[in-house]
Amino acid sequence: MLRIAKVGSLCLLVSLLGVGCSDDDSASGAGGSAGSSTAGSAGIGGEGGSAGSSAGTGGASGAAGSGGTETGGTAGQATADLQSLIETAQTEIGLPALAGVVLRSGGIVDQGVSGVRRLSQPDLATLDDHWHIGSNVKAMTATLCAMLVEDGKLEFDAKLSDLFPEVTGIDLGLADVTLEMLLQHRAGIAAYTSRLSINVIPTDVADDRQKFAEWLIQQPPATPIGEFNYSNAGYGLVGAILERASGMTYEELLDSRLVQPLGMQSKAWLSWPASTEAEQPWAHWSITGPLQEHPPTDVSMPLGLSTAGNFSFSLLDYARFVQLHLRARREDPELLSQGSFDKLHTPNGDYAMGWVVASYNGKPLLAHEGSLDGFDAHTVIWPTEDLALVLVNNAGANFASEPVAMRWLAWSELPWPAAK
Repeated sequence: MLRIAKVGSLCLLVSLLGVGCSDDDSASGAGGSAGSSTAGSAGIGGEGGSAGSSAGTGGASGAAGSGGTETGGTAGQATADLQSLIETAQTEIGLPALAGVVLRSGGIVDQGVSGVRRLSQPDLATLDDHWHIGSNVKAMTATLCAMLVEDGKLEFDAKLSDLFPEVTGIDLGLADVTLEMLLQHRAGIAAYTSRLSINVIPTDVADDRQKFAEWLIQQPPATPIGEFNYSNAGYGLVGAILERASGMTYEELLDSRLVQPLGMQSKAWLSWPASTEAEQPWAHWSITGPLQEHPPTDVSMPLGLSTAGNFSFSLLDYARFVQLHLRARREDPELLSQGSFDKLHTPNGDYAMGWVVASYNGKPLLAHEGSLDGFDAHTVIWPTEDLALVLVNNAGANFASEPVAMRWLAWSELPWPAAK
């Protein structure tokens, strides 16, 4: 059976994913050691139980997806209908909104969305809305690193002392830490996932990627180097390294190497969607009691940490990135060589570079969860099934993570449409 465990107050799907991949401001600050990456039979029915108190959205439905009209799986077998599943799950869990896509290596084969952008407003969420994807950004950051390695501008075994030669006060314990160790959360860098720990960062460096990186590498290691410790700060440091190596801002690099080549229709937005455009989904949060709207400007992750998980994408655009990695696992790589994708997907323990590597019911998978304050996003790739699923919602992980995860575990066994 799937076990839900806690590291601090961070909800982990330990048996399945092995590590905590959330950025919630309720988290304790440091992730724990990675656990087993293999889950046994979960014994999950079609729908899991509800979590938290009902948001009272009434199951309002936005623009429907394809509705599973194609035939896939066993000949003559009816395919699943993601729109119907999402409408039911959104209402039963009590989420303001829930949206999702099902992918094959050839593209999206089903999609759905249900609910409202804000609990206090009637505007329906849409698939074209931007959704905060949290720590799913880590896979993008790692992919950009692999691109610069192929360009000859970076090396995975490059040491911090070589990457920041002008920083004379670098901690001796961190001097030999490599880019690869940072990407695998084995650099000894503190997590900086809670508001309390983030408030320790000096205000004059928190919102400057380069200043933050230079400050961070002068701090002593928080955990033994080489030991797994999930760290947003480590990926914030990687963002600064990417800027140095490319001569571009992270946003410019992301746009030129991923957004445009993948044909995304809109740019990545820093922070929550409604901080860029008013008519977008709002975050919602609850420690106890009903969900409450979370103001778009009250985001706990400063710019120095943003490359770990503080960007928003339209769901259909983000799906293009997920498809990139699904195709690579089926030996049909784009934008990078097969060898580079294999490097990104090969775990040290249970964690690779921006991906948890695990299995469920005997099926290998790549997965990650991203959650910041009041959004939650789940990405799962089953390479042998030529299948990927992305689910996003605008409620905090302590409210949404477990029941949403129980759904995608159950839905992974359904007959989805074949590739178009």
